[in-house]
Amino acid sequence: MKPEFKYGTIAGLGVCVWTYIEFLLGLPARNPEIGAYAGYLSNFIVFSALYFLLRYKHARLGPLFSVLRGTQSGVTAAIISALLVCCFLAFYQYCLDPSWFEKNLKLCVDQMRASGLSEENIRTKIVFLRNANSPVGLLISTLGNSIITNTPASILFSLWFLWRGYDLYYYD
Repeated sequence: MKPEFKYGTIAGLGVCVWTYIEFLLGLPARNPEIGAYAGYLSNFIVFSALYFLLRYKHARLGPLFSVLRGTQSGVTAAIISALLVCCFLAFYQYCLDPSWFEKNLKLCVDQMRASGLSEENIRTKIVFLRNANSPVGLLISTLGNSIITNTPASILFSLWFLWRGYDLYYYD
């Protein structure tokens, strides 16, 4: 199995499990203060998988390891992870809890009205949220977010491993 697929799958499944626990605990809807920070754990899971993937690639390739190869591996794993997360989010939203989006949308609209936003701006935001939570919107936002956040992380981890040298331990 390719290491990019292996670590991408591990990261994707980890994020799916954490997201499901987050939904079960009601963090996004019932506790928006905590829910705002809960997504950082998802990033930590993916960054951890990227770290171990690039450590493996660095040890495996030795002097042939480069920032470009590390970035390609990291982005590939991140895309695999994002596709798994997108499928999970669509499955959750359309099969497990179809009322989840409407409940959260109502909560967002109530918060926007309480903050004094105009009705026209609220309607615009509702259309945006509905489009973003459609199957295509989920795919675009999940892949886009994954590429935007994980490309710099892959570059930084690759630079870190090149700076550290080739004395790292390698476990197969």
